[in-house]
Amino acid sequence: MPSVQKIEFENYTLTLLDDHGFTPYSNDNHFDYDKVYLSKGIVDRRVKASSQVGILRHDHLKPTTVCNSAIICEEGGATSLPGNTFFTHEAKLLLCICNMVYCLNLTTLHLLWRTKVDEATCFEIFPFDGGIITHGELEIAKLDFDGNKKWSFSGSDIFVSPDGAGVFRIANHQITVKDWEGFEYILDAKGRLVHENL
Repeated sequence: MPSVQKIEFENYTLTLLDDHGFTPYSNDNHFDYDKVYLSKGIVDRRVKASSQVGILRHDHLKPTTVCNSAIICEEGGATSLPGNTFFTHEAKLLLCICNMVYCLNLTTLHLLWRTKVDEATCFEIFPFDGGIITHGELEIAKLDFDGNKKWSFSGSDIFVSPDGAGVFRIANHQITVKDWEGFEYILDAKGRLVHENL
């Protein structure tokens, strides 16, 4: 059963789902999306998608009818929807999938931009300091709302824990993150290291 998340916006509902059954270029998919966004490797047919997020828009007056739809197919470190993988800003959907952040218009589902934020995987995405902060496996990155990378920070190891515990938090306008070895880094809003616990 795919993971499903709902977003209410104006007079419609967006349903986001991990659609592992979709195959680009196939005529046998269970659902034909209006828009298909593929990474470069998938467009060139060199690689298969490791993560696929389908987006369905339903009007409140016709809740069983799909008014508009899109799917994003990305390569790289696989991600899934549960957790802090998306948020909305004004009339935009911001979504991290694999090592990319995608920005779509909430009404039309047109792709506005996409930006690579990590060499491996992006786990989480948050609004922060007038833009976007991403928690990746190798980098913490800050984007503006036009998809421009403002800064990034890397530690001495990957930003995950051996026991799966949370390693990333935002509080008091600072970012605290731990790496695999348990080293803790505290960054200010400009991505500058203000404290390090080794």
